[in-house]
Amino acid sequence: RLVGDPMFEIVAKRAMDKLWELRDVKTGLIGNVFNTKTEVWDDPMSGIGAGIDSYYEYLLKSFILFGDEEDLSRFSTYYDSIIKHMRKFSIQDDNMSELDKPHYFANVNMKTGKLHNFWIDSLSAAFIGVQILHGDLEAAILHHAFFYGLWLKYDALPERYNWHLKKM
Repeated sequence: RLVGDPMFEIVAKRAMDKLWELRDVKTGLIGNVFNTKTEVWDDPMSGIGAGIDSYYEYLLKSFILFGDEEDLSRFSTYYDSIIKHMRKFSIQDDNMSELDKPHYFANVNMKTGKLHNFWIDSLSAAFIGVQILHGDLEAAILHHAFFYGLWLKYDALPERYNWHLKKM
């Protein structure tokens, strides 16, 4: 619609539909690397950083731009799965409510929802903007607090940060 040639939208929609179809039925997550020839996930790591960050962003922005309720429904389903399987709290304090704890989103296995590795990358900080567009301001503020802490520690966001060892 934006360039006057419907083929771009048709192909993009087909790709979005295929990714939706190939999400894991148990976790609701998708992987990071997909082989278009074999139609198999080459990397079952699911996260919100490099290699996958734009997918969620485009799905939500597609709804905002074109008003397709299916895009919003799909994004909301993914968002719920991301919160359920990936959100980890950076402060372990039983006296604090989850609503007050800074957090990040860990990389998990798309099939099990279990931890895949101990690092996050700087591109995952962009998900804060997606959270804001989705209207989840409180969660976005707490997610931002985690990255702000990294910024204060390193004077920049590290390209990759090992949250388990608390170092780059």
